[in-house]
Amino acid sequence: MLKNSCTYPVYIWSTGDPTCEGPEAAAKLIPAGGSHIEEMRRCTEGGVAFKLSRTPSLLAPMQFEYAIWADKKTVSYDISYLDCMRNGAGEQDLSDCAGHDAGIQAAGGEDCPDYQCFARRWCDRKAYVVAEFGYKSGAPVGGCTVQKGIAFELCAANRAD
Repeated sequence: MLKNSCTYPVYIWSTGDPTCEGPEAAAKLIPAGGSHIEEMRRCTEGGVAFKLSRTPSLLAPMQFEYAIWADKKTVSYDISYLDCMRNGAGEQDLSDCAGHDAGIQAAGGEDCPDYQCFARRWCDRKAYVVAEFGYKSGAPVGGCTVQKGIAFELCAANRAD
């Protein structure tokens, strides 16, 4: 599930390798306060990416990614800013990333790791800002049982509990 807690609409593309089960979503509008729900899709190769943008073009999306493992019991998930960030000459700017203005989070079920990126802050420990996390240990990838599920949220600081 993806929750849009932003005060503005976003567009989602749910994409994956051609071996992924189930339908993809392309430029589907999620209104402010709305959500996108789809059954978790298994892929023979790779995983699924929720690409999110403030515009109906797929330029510079932020991404929530997940993959169900071959055991069909485990799912891994992460946040990626690689396609929407500005990082030239040490700039470290995530302001073009949908949802970053009020924080982003990825959460698994009970006893699963959560990843939170706070509003308007560089988030290099809880999200991908370097491809493959620079091949260092401690990559921000959660693992959980498929049954516990995962949820992603844009503008998490705006959520009214």
